[in-house]
Amino acid sequence: MEQILIAMCAAGNSSRMGETDKLLVELDGEPMLRRQVLRACEVEADVLVAHNPNMLDRVFKVSDLPVENATFGGSSEGLSGTLRGVAHRAKDYDFLMVVLADMPLLTSVQMARMAKAPRDFPDAKIWRATGRDGQPGHPIVFAKEVLKDFADLSGDDGAKSILEKHRDAVQMVPLYDDGPIFDVDTKSDLAQFEKLN
Repeated sequence: MEQILIAMCAAGNSSRMGETDKLLVELDGEPMLRRQVLRACEVEADVLVAHNPNMLDRVFKVSDLPVENATFGGSSEGLSGTLRGVAHRAKDYDFLMVVLADMPLLTSVQMARMAKAPRDFPDAKIWRATGRDGQPGHPIVFAKEVLKDFADLSGDDGAKSILEKHRDAVQMVPLYDDGPIFDVDTKSDLAQFEKLN
């Protein structure tokens, strides 16, 4: 049976929230990070949480959950550094699903839909969620043969270069709402979440 690793990327500095760590803000009675990791745990997949080595308070919020908690030295340079470490950790899996921890409208049902996408669209190598009106977002699922390209990532552009390199092998997967495209970076985003939730 094909194996998938869900990588919950939680290594950002939360700098645009001022003194507040956005991933520790409580939503529906749970810190945002824990809330989203719990949702990932509902999917039939292994879950890895990629942490910032300088923000270990986050680890304690999910330490009791059935996940692997990891820090990667490259995280200090941005999302690309985290993704390099995550891809190396996923080398024994058939697929890697990249999920961003600051997307609180993303549901477990939507993550499960993305986990199923490689079976539904077997000719692709990358499967990318789209939100309302077809806007590309997250999660993104990568086939094993693409992971070697993660070693060349740099900066804070994430996997944009990989998506461009393999653009003819990308399958868009519609999820039809704001879950794949809404993220929390600022206090105004939190206020918007309250309206949308």
